[in-house]
Amino acid sequence: MKSFHEEHYRPELATIYVAGQPGPDLIQMVNRYFGTTKMAPERQDDTVPLLSTSTERIKVIPKKGAMQSAVRIGRPLFNNHHPDFIPLQVLNTILGGYFGSRLMTSVREEKGLTYGIGSYIMPLRHSGIWGISSEVAGESRDDAIDAIFEEFKILRTREMPEEELRMVKNYMMGDLLRNFDGPFSTADIYRLLQEFNMDFTFYQKMIDHIKEVTTRDILELSRKYLRSEDFLVVVAGV
Repeated sequence: MKSFHEEHYRPELATIYVAGQPGPDLIQMVNRYFGTTKMAPERQDDTVPLLSTSTERIKVIPKKGAMQSAVRIGRPLFNNHHPDFIPLQVLNTILGGYFGSRLMTSVREEKGLTYGIGSYIMPLRHSGIWGISSEVAGESRDDAIDAIFEEFKILRTREMPEEELRMVKNYMMGDLLRNFDGPFSTADIYRLLQEFNMDFTFYQKMIDHIKEVTTRDILELSRKYLRSEDFLVVVAGV
C-alpha cells in the first residue's frame, strides 16, 4: 500500500482546476504548495491495461456473519468516445439511472426485494463498465437477480410507452442542468472533458440525442446491449 501510494499519489501527477471566484491570493497559494513541483512526463496510452473479464459468469463470495447479499451485475463496455455511449445514457437511465427507473419500480416497489437498486455507466481510459448494484436479503438473492434479468428481457422485447420516455427525457435534461450548477460542478465538467480529450460539443450531442431519441431506438439499443449472457454476476454475503 505504501509503495503504491508513493508511486501514484504524487502532486506532479495531478491537474489543478479552479472554478468560481478564487480571490486574489489563490494563485499565490497554489504556487506556494505546488509551484515547485516538477511536471511529470506525459502518460503513455500503452501503460494503461485493457479491461479483462473473468471466465466465471456467476461468482459467489460467502461472508461469515453477513446479514445481506451485495449483488453486482456488470459487463465490459466502451468509453465516451464510442458513438453508442450517449444513446446508452438514455437506456441506462430507463433501466436503473433514476428513482423512477425500471429496476426501482420492479425490484424495489413491486417485488419488495431491496431498499435500493441502481445502474451506472463508468467510462475508463480505453474501455468502460456498465454495472448494476444492490443489497438484498440472502433469501431474496436469487429472486432479485432473476428480476433484474427479467427487466432486460422486457426492454429487449417490448417497445416502451411514449409517456415513460418523455418522463425520462425531462429528467435527463434537468439532470444536465444540475451538472453545470455552481463552481464545484463546473470544475468536475472541465476535469472530465480534459481527462477524456473532449470538448463541450459532447454535451450538445447529448442534448440533441435526448430530444430526438425514440421508443424504437431504445428497443433496438436494448436488443444490442442488454443480452443477459454478456453480463457477469458477483454476490458477496449470505
